[in-house]
Amino acid sequence: MVGPHGIQLTPLDRVIVGAAGLFLALLGLDVAASGLGWQGPASFSALWEAWGLGLWEALALGALLLAAGVYLLLLPLRREDDEGIRQETEMGHVRISLRAIENLVRRVASEVRGIKDVEVEAHPSPEGVAVHLYLVVHPDTSIPEICDDVGRRVRSQVRETVGVDVGDVSLSIRNIAAGNRTRVE
Repeated sequence: MVGPHGIQLTPLDRVIVGAAGLFLALLGLDVAASGLGWQGPASFSALWEAWGLGLWEALALGALLLAAGVYLLLLPLRREDDEGIRQETEMGHVRISLRAIENLVRRVASEVRGIKDVEVEAHPSPEGVAVHLYLVVHPDTSIPEICDDVGRRVRSQVRETVGVDVGDVSLSIRNIAAGNRTRVE
């Protein structure tokens, strides 16, 4: 899912990016070693000779691949920047992470009757915070009523719990869940 601050990596994304980084780093080392004359089973020495490339070209390419590999290896380890919402109180500065607000909104929305699944994105807005909810609802429920109820509850609970106004509540109905059918024998 794409958030307001860029792409958020899922655990599978992190594994794939890490594996690609490891591959590039090893390839970079192999290319550089081949340029230095290494003659192992995965050596690129014959390729360098066929292309007429020298030591410096091999080392430059190897360094470039190694740097790209190390960057990709470190990318999944970076902490996602969550600026959050900053408030000034009598006690001092308070920062509430967007993830905390998203979890609160997810809990509040999932308690609404007729909602099966909820995904939430929150981002700062001029009014305080804006949230976008992606809902899967049960069949035979009134979508307009659910949307009104969710919007009202989210605004109230975020204001009461976090002390921040919710400027915009956007709702997207992703799906209507399949109904339970009883089987007659």
